[in-house]
Amino acid sequence: MTTAAPDIDVEEPDDDYPEYPTMLAGYQLQAQQIDTSYNQGWTQTNGVRTTDQAINRAANTAFGQGPDNDAMVVTVTYDGTNYYSSDAQARFCPMPPVGVVEWYGRMGPLGSGSFPAVWARPSGAGDGEMDFFEWKGKFWLQDPNHISRFVMNYITTYNGSYTNQKIKVINLGSGLNANSIDLTEWHHYRFRWTSTSGTFWMDGIQLGQITRANSVNQIGNTDFDSQFGGTHDWYLRVTYQFGLGTKGTAGGPADPNICPTQLWVRDIKIWEPEP
Repeated sequence: MTTAAPDIDVEEPDDDYPEYPTMLAGYQLQAQQIDTSYNQGWTQTNGVRTTDQAINRAANTAFGQGPDNDAMVVTVTYDGTNYYSSDAQARFCPMPPVGVVEWYGRMGPLGSGSFPAVWARPSGAGDGEMDFFEWKGKFWLQDPNHISRFVMNYITTYNGSYTNQKIKVINLGSGLNANSIDLTEWHHYRFRWTSTSGTFWMDGIQLGQITRANSVNQIGNTDFDSQFGGTHDWYLRVTYQFGLGTKGTAGGPADPNICPTQLWVRDIKIWEPEP
């Protein structure tokens, strides 16, 4: 049984934001944008999903937070019996069939059980997902110093049924290593998806790219086209899963000692190709 929502103590981060990198050529801001300084009408999952053990509720998402009162924060709490969190969905603001999304993000304490994500699902017909950012506690337990477990992006395609068609590509360069990236500080994240590729940047440095050619080589079909053929829009989700679910173990065993913990998101920008 879900208990009444408590007053959630939200940690206030500093406002040491990295500069926004120069925008990619050939894109313009789409007319509709997401403003995290207030609740524009985010949809919330209620109850427990099969992929983790937290009870989702709207009370664990707050808007207008941070030093500039412009961030949204999803907080994981623990009352001694249950974990509570949120799966917030911006269905009110469809993103284009191909385009760019970017934001500033910051994590609270991370560890076993943590599974924060910024991702997208098709807003109309179609299935699958785009995972722009994830942090998976179970991989951290296996290898705490492996950066590919900290920052990842992949595309799950769907063609009648799921067949584990996940492509994960991380290309570490520019001297990056696990100790050089502190995810509890603010970072700038950018993801571009086109008909031929998905590319991920962090603080202006390209960390990974998925291409249609790689997709065909790795999964033996062209389901990539079903995602990026321009047949459906997308909507953004900001989710913090926690612990082990009946059909998911990505977070790893829940550790109550890191609660409360948060996923912060601010200054979201959505770009579409120029005409």
